[in-house]
Formats: sequence, structure tokens, C-alpha cells
Amino acid sequence: MRRTLASLLASTTLLLVACGDDGGSTPPIDAPVSIDAPGAVDAPATIDAPVAIDAPAATTVVEVPCAGATIASEVSAPGFQFTITDSTIAVDAIVRFTMPLSHSAVSGSPAGTNDGKFTVSFNETKCLRFTAAGTFPFWCNPHQFTGSITVQ
Repeated sequence: MRRTLASLLASTTLLLVACGDDGGSTPPIDAPVSIDAPGAVDAPATIDAPVAIDAPAATTVVEVPCAGATIASEVSAPGFQFTITDSTIAVDAIVRFTMPLSHSAVSGSPAGTNDGKFTVSFNETKCLRFTAAGTFPFWCNPHQFTGSITVQ
């Protein structure tokens, strides 16, 4: 039995796919189009959207280049203590840490606890910008002497 083209079209669903751009007069191919309102575009549904879990906290201590920086305070350790054991600075001020070969500065309290905010290793100089108010204790590894930066 032979079907005519007209009866084939009447009994099947025709899918038309095209490529190209008509200059913006029709919605993009991947945008769903509402059947109820000609030309209306439905908002795409979000399915299985990722959820932020344990988003990292904003960094409160940021390393910046020392060259050209306005230094509010300096910390070094020429003996078995820091030259500044407690310094008070403004928010966004910069502290230059200059550690000799035998000392380091690690953030955290009590001594021996690293809170991950900053570390200045042995024989290293770093300039650190403190971007939030608070007290930032630090200690020497391996000697355990302490200091702190208070940001107001």
C-alpha cells in the first residue's frame, strides 16, 4: 500500500531544525517557547543547581608587594622575642614582617596553633594587609614566643 506525502505528513509529527541567526527577531533555539503566547519565552527551569556548602570565609590578611607600600608597622625577631609584641593598626594597613634565618611568624593562638591566616617563614620578608578589625596573634616556630596585631 502506498502512502501519499499528504497522508504521511498528517499522521506524523514533523520536527524542523534550523541553524543561523535572523538578527534577533526570534528566540534562540535552546530557549523554550510558550505555546500559549506567540513569541513569549518561558524562563528556563533550574534543575539540580549546585548548592554552595561551606563557602570559604573572606580573607582577612592579604599578602601585598612591599615595594611602594605604606608600612604602618614592622615586625622582626632579632633575638628570642618579636620587636613588636603588640601593635595596633587601622583596617587595611600594612605590616612588614622580616624574619631572620632562625625565626618565623605563624598566625594563631595559643603558640603552636596555626589558624592559617598567615605564615612568614625563616629568612623571609612579607608585607601583609589586614582587611578586617580584630586581633591577630602570631608565634615563632620553633621557639613559641608570641606577638599580636590589633586592627581597629
